[in-house]
Amino acid sequence: TAQGNLLRIQADNLNQPFDINSQARLDLGSTAKLRTLVTYLGVIARLHADYRALDAAMLKQKAQPQRDVLAQWVAATLLNQPDIRLDALLDAAMRRPYSAGLETFFTGGGLHNFVNFDPKDNGRVMDVWEATKNSVNLVFIRIMRDIVRHYASSTPGAGGRILDDASNPMRETYLARFVDQEGRVFTNRFYQRHKSLTPAQMAENLYTRIGPNPRRFSAVFRYLEPQAKLDAYVDALRTHVPTSASLSQEALKSLYQTHAPEAYSLTDRGYIAQIHPLELWVVKTLRAAPGSDLKTLYESGTGVRLEVYEWLFKTSRKNAQDIRIQSFLEVEAFESLLADWKRLGYPFDNITPSYAT
Repeated sequence: TAQGNLLRIQADNLNQPFDINSQARLDLGSTAKLRTLVTYLGVIARLHADYRALDAAMLKQKAQPQRDVLAQWVAATLLNQPDIRLDALLDAAMRRPYSAGLETFFTGGGLHNFVNFDPKDNGRVMDVWEATKNSVNLVFIRIMRDIVRHYASSTPGAGGRILDDASNPMRETYLARFVDQEGRVFTNRFYQRHKSLTPAQMAENLYTRIGPNPRRFSAVFRYLEPQAKLDAYVDALRTHVPTSASLSQEALKSLYQTHAPEAYSLTDRGYIAQIHPLELWVVKTLRAAPGSDLKTLYESGTGVRLEVYEWLFKTSRKNAQDIRIQSFLEVEAFESLLADWKRLGYPFDNITPSYAT
C-alpha cells in the first residue's frame, strides 16, 4: 500500500501453540553450504581410500562416464596420478569447476528452480573455492546433486545403476513401491472427498463434474450401477444430460451396451469419463460399503492400484519409469546422507530430500 506493507492475516493449520524452539527445523543457508562442503570432501576422501589400491585396468573402468561423477573423477585422477596424496586430491577437488548457471532441477519429487544471490554469477563457471567464498547457490545445488548421485550409486544392491539398465529386475520393485505410495495418496484424497456423502451424493458429485456428456455419463453410470437395466439407464441419462432426449432408441441402446461394465478396464473408463480411475473405484467401494474406513480401502485396493498404473510397467515407458525411480533413489540417498550427518552432529532426525536441503 501507499503506507507500506501491511499485515492482512496471519494463519496456520496447527491447532495448538507453536514453539519455535522444539517444533521447528531451521537450516541456515551458510551452515547448509558448509555441511555440503564437508560432505563433498568426505566423499572424495572415502573414494581415495577405496580406489588407491586398484590397478590401472580397474581404475580405467571406473573412470568411464557414469552418473556418479565424483567416483568417475577420483578414478580418472588416480589413473593419471597414481601416487597422489589425499591432501593433494582434496585440494584438486576444491579446484573442480562448476557452473553457476540457472537450470531447472528435478528434485524433491518435482521440478525446481533456484537463484543466486548475485545475478552476475548466473552463467559463470567457477571452482569450489570461489563458490564457497562467495556463497554461490547454484554451484552448491550442483555439488549436492553430485553427492546424492554418489550415495544413490553406492547403496546396497547398486540401486542407482538401475536407471542405466532397462532390464534390471529392481526397476519393477521400485515401480511397485511408487505405485503403492502414489496410489495411497490418491485413495486418501478421494476418500476424504466422499466419506461424508451419501451413496446418491457421491454419484451426483461425479455426474456434475463430468458435465452433460452422454459418453462420459455412460462410462460412470454403467460402472457404478452395473446391474441397472436399459430403462433405468435411459431415465438417469435424460435427467443428467438433457440433450440426450434427442437420441434415438438405437443410439441409447448402443451407448448402454458400449459402456457395459466388462467393456473397459478401470483405467480406460477413467480416461473416457475424465475422472481419476481410483476415484471411480473409491466411490463404488464406499457406495457398496458406506462404513469402509481408509485402512480397508488401502488393503482392498492393492490390486486396483497396480491395475490403474499398469501402463507404467511397459518397457516403452522407460522415461516415465526413470522419473519415478529417481524420486525413490533420491529419498534413499538422503536417508544415508542423514545418517552420516547425524554422526557429525546434525541435530535433526529428518531432512527434506531435495538438493536445496
